[in-house]
Amino acid sequence: MTPLRLSFSALLLLSIFCSNGLAEEPQPRETTQVVPLVWAEATVVKDIVAGSFRRSVPSTRQVSAIREGKTLSLKQGDRLRSGEAVRTRSGIALLALPDRGEIGIAEGSQLRIGSPLVQRIGTLLYSSPGVLEVQAGKTHFRLEGATAQVTSDSLGRGNIAVLEGRVMINGTFEVLAGHQALFDEEQPLESIGLEQGSQESLALWRAERFLPTVPGAEAQHRADIRVGVGMAHLLTANWGMIQFDARLRLGGEAWLQVSAGTTLRPGEVDENADIYWSIPIRLGARWIRELPSQPLYFGIGGDAQLLLFPGCPSATSCGIGVTPRPGALVSGIAGIRVHPKLALDLELTGGFHAFALPDEQDDAPLVMPQVGLTASVVFRL
Repeated sequence: MTPLRLSFSALLLLSIFCSNGLAEEPQPRETTQVVPLVWAEATVVKDIVAGSFRRSVPSTRQVSAIREGKTLSLKQGDRLRSGEAVRTRSGIALLALPDRGEIGIAEGSQLRIGSPLVQRIGTLLYSSPGVLEVQAGKTHFRLEGATAQVTSDSLGRGNIAVLEGRVMINGTFEVLAGHQALFDEEQPLESIGLEQGSQESLALWRAERFLPTVPGAEAQHRADIRVGVGMAHLLTANWGMIQFDARLRLGGEAWLQVSAGTTLRPGEVDENADIYWSIPIRLGARWIRELPSQPLYFGIGGDAQLLLFPGCPSATSCGIGVTPRPGALVSGIAGIRVHPKLALDLELTGGFHAFALPDEQDDAPLVMPQVGLTASVVFRL
């Protein structure tokens, strides 16, 4: 065997040995941790009550998140990931996207988060400074710096109206700002110009539901029902109090309030009475200010009050059986909202009453002070 052939054989044996050694010590694989992609964050959740929208609320059953097969109440600040969905009943939600875009979900709608976003049913408002992909049925939308309203049914048929930017449908059909298009699998696409009235209605619809509201100008609840208990100091004695109030909003922070109740105190031994009672009836006004972005509110008010006591107003008029005592009160209010439809508050009152209607015209009535404190549960309608 020649030296050349020996060298070749040695190289072959060395290569086989090295390859076996490498096979016995495999290189470790690089591992990557999969982090669920956050697609949207709930920034505004609203209820619709009596035809008008409430302010943003912390939580509501009218807007739900569908997560891992469970339906949960959607709350402000909740983060939604790919594959999760949002469903609305008589409520709305506004979702913030990572690229500073937004999705407004109107009443009776459902959206699945993902790439693309899947609109299952309802009316949604999409707005994005970049590119946003949306699927409704078998129709694909590509929003490019656009704001558009998309309405679809459960079969994927519907309408798209473009307010800003442009939208490409199925990659070939273009809809520009100020135009709309009907989409249906069985019908060809056709772009139609939005009339001036339609554009204004769409802009108003967007503003009412999804744009930030000005404190004091937003739609607010219209009435309160208050049920309270407390104490009053009257006629140099302490009285227990049960009070029922109905508050109607006149406009903004002004309210009309009507109240009725009962005050009780132990009777005097020498008058053979176990309990004294009276019925206070009030008519007045309230000015109530709710703190922005806080569950607290404060207010002041004034009332004309009529106290009805058992007995005769004078020695000559005993047939009535109830003695009315007129008076005037002022009040201060502090409260906290514990739920969109429930609040707790305290009301401090003070004033005077004419407690002795004169038998003679020249006599002057006896004026007595009254102070009281009431704690109430408030049902917001």
